[in-house]
Amino acid sequence: DRASHPLLRSVMSYYTDTFLNSQRTLIRGAPAFEAMSVEDVLPHVRADDSPEVRSMLSDYISAAREIIENDAQVSLVQRTTTIYLDCFPCGPIEIRYPPVQAVTSVAYVDNAGDTQTLAAELYRVDLTSRPGRIYPAYSQTWPTTLDVTNAVTVTTTTGYTSAVLIPQCAKQALRIAVKSMYDNGGVLCDDVRNSVGMMLAPIRWEGGV
Repeated sequence: DRASHPLLRSVMSYYTDTFLNSQRTLIRGAPAFEAMSVEDVLPHVRADDSPEVRSMLSDYISAAREIIENDAQVSLVQRTTTIYLDCFPCGPIEIRYPPVQAVTSVAYVDNAGDTQTLAAELYRVDLTSRPGRIYPAYSQTWPTTLDVTNAVTVTTTTGYTSAVLIPQCAKQALRIAVKSMYDNGGVLCDDVRNSVGMMLAPIRWEGGV
C-alpha cells in the first residue's frame, strides 16, 4: 500500500498541514461525561472502596483519558471542539480528533473586519471520513478573510456520544493506565504507556495534530 510508505505519509502530512490547514489552533472543551466510572476500574485496581480512593481514582480516570486522547489523537468523550485558522484553506477544513458528530458553525472575519457566519448551505460536511472534513458547497468557494490571526472559527462536536460506544480497546487501555497510576503514585510508567499505545492502534489517528 503506497499510502502506508513512511516517506509518502510524511509528504502527505506536510501538504495537509502546510497548505490545507495553515496556522491551525484547536481547542477542546470540557467533556460531557467521563469515559469510565470508578466502579468500572475498582475491580481492576483491586483497591479499597473508600471515599479517598474513589476521589483518587476519579482523578486518575480523567488524567488517563486525556493521555490516551492525546496519544491516539482521538476524542473518546463528547465535547465541543473549536478550530481556529488564520484563513480558509485551499481545500477542505479537516476536523481532527475524531469521531466528529456535527459541525455547529463556520464563522470568519471578512475584509471589513466584521464577523460573519457562513450559511450552512454554502458548505458541505463529511462526517464519514477520518478525520471529518468541511468543503465548500458545489460551485462555491471559501470567502476571503481579513489578514488577521484566527480569522476563521469552526465550532464542532467531537467524541462518542455515550460511554457505551467507546471502543473496548480504549476502555481496556484506560483500565491498565489507571492501575499503573494507582500503583505508582499517580505516574503512568513508560512501559505501561507503550503497551497502552499499542492497544490503541485500532483507533489511532496518524494524520498529525
